[in-house]
Amino acid sequence: MAGTIFINYRREDDPGNTGRVYDRLEEAFGKDALFMDVEGHIRCGDDYVDILRAQIAQCDVLLAIVGPRWLTIADENRRRRLDNPDDWVRVEIVGALEGGKRVIPVLVGGAEMPRSEDLPDDLKPFARRQAIRITVDRFKADVQGLVSQLEAVLPDIRARRTSDGETERAAQTDADRSRQAQEATVRTGSGRGSFGLALKIAVAAGLAGAALVFKDRLLPSASRPAGPSAGTTGATGPTGSTGSSTASAPAKPEAPDLLREINGHPPAIMEAPQLLREIKAHPSDIVGLAVAEDGRSIVSAARGDASLKVWSLSTGALLRTIALDNRQMSSLALSGRRVAIGHTDGTVTLYDFERGERVAAFKRNDVEVWSVAFLGSGDRFAAAGHDYKIAVWDVANPARPKFVLEGHESAAKAVAYSVHGPWIATGSADKTVRLYEADTQDHIRTYRGNKDFVTALTFSPDGKTLAAATLDGDIRLYQTNANRARVSPINAHRGRISALAYSANGEYLASAGEDGAVQVWTGTRGRSVLTLPGLHTGGAMAVAFAPAEGGPRSAGKRLVAAGADGMIRVWQLPASRRTDDE
Repeated sequence: MAGTIFINYRREDDPGNTGRVYDRLEEAFGKDALFMDVEGHIRCGDDYVDILRAQIAQCDVLLAIVGPRWLTIADENRRRRLDNPDDWVRVEIVGALEGGKRVIPVLVGGAEMPRSEDLPDDLKPFARRQAIRITVDRFKADVQGLVSQLEAVLPDIRARRTSDGETERAAQTDADRSRQAQEATVRTGSGRGSFGLALKIAVAAGLAGAALVFKDRLLPSASRPAGPSAGTTGATGPTGSTGSSTASAPAKPEAPDLLREINGHPPAIMEAPQLLREIKAHPSDIVGLAVAEDGRSIVSAARGDASLKVWSLSTGALLRTIALDNRQMSSLALSGRRVAIGHTDGTVTLYDFERGERVAAFKRNDVEVWSVAFLGSGDRFAAAGHDYKIAVWDVANPARPKFVLEGHESAAKAVAYSVHGPWIATGSADKTVRLYEADTQDHIRTYRGNKDFVTALTFSPDGKTLAAATLDGDIRLYQTNANRARVSPINAHRGRISALAYSANGEYLASAGEDGAVQVWTGTRGRSVLTLPGLHTGGAMAVAFAPAEGGPRSAGKRLVAAGADGMIRVWQLPASRRTDDE
């Protein structure tokens, strides 16, 4: 069957997001309803020009994936590809427009909708098409919005999918049993008793088949966990860029809301934590948050207001605002007084947050920097990029990286460092985690078995455990001295996990997810300790532990979380009722 949905994209622009969108659409509509030129739809020896034109003519919808470099990518002669009348991205879109097809721009990687004046004449109508934006932080929810739009314009698309495999097997079983009953009737004669026996067998077989058909339709709704689903929204307070702190008078949230079972985990083994303060920090989603090593301040950055803000941890007061010259932030890391901020255009900018000064800027290419991590001090850091590589920089030499780590087969999405080893860990959209020796750059091992993209990494303070989180909401705790996990995968969140953090003593591991929840686990066995569900509208984006006032003995007793709603919340954690060894 011809593809109902034609996916138009440029391979050099944003292949990672394009592949992710295709995978989600395949789950929703089935492979037969899609056409993309690298997914086995064009066989060896086929005339790809004829096939592409035929598919455009037969499709109902063309999705044009627009990444951050969609407008500017040039050929070997430095000519913009869109200016070439034979450029296939242009040809496909123009063909769909002229054929009266529904053309939907899909903006990924922070891209903006192109303006009419920036397009060739035959592409100018494309600028008037209503676009849909897909973001990293709300990927599943945004793609579900795209799926809903497609279902609205293609009401019969699901009816064309192949029937569910279980239903097919049940129907086949029903037919087989009926045939066996008829054969039994023939073999035993045509007497009334024989016929009655055969009839009973046939009726029983039919009932059994019906039970199999409806089993999977009835049971999931009965066993579906309670609570809000990913993407559920609620009321938020007024937005503002100056920040405000509310409710300094400590008050315990209601225990039933905080300690209820979530995602199948048992009730928490901590008493209800104490909400110390809430800070309306930014008008839009916070992309990164860190707590200063002395435990006195919080550093945060958000996409919308192009600023780095420093807050008092003890009072919630705004101490400093640092204006940034690059609005498209993607990641943040802190070491001492230095903050590294990754950007979607491939730049990493270094700031001294106490002085409010820019230190230097680093750039190797134009691909998005997904994650940054300092390597033991503020003088060296690693940046994970969309080009599958991890660049390690010395601050003293912004001209070129000290070295580049390779080996992943898709975008590098996460990076972490441990002084023990010393090690650099990298996670990727290829669903693997790689461990390197930081001084020699030797590849130590690769951890496999993840079912989705790796989105966050962190080492335990003693370096013995590497925690990895994935897009499907799972956490795996790997042993750094062996190629295996300490425990079975933890089904932690409904959807993408945005951040992981260990407490200073390694007793606890915290996770923040797009379901809005923040969860706390025991550090080595991954037992559920505390669940704070649905705190952040649009998703929890960052989490960090902070020392409580009183010194090292109480290290890690405060939890700081930030979300897509621009809020920062600070919690005082009580003592747990059992330990990892119990």
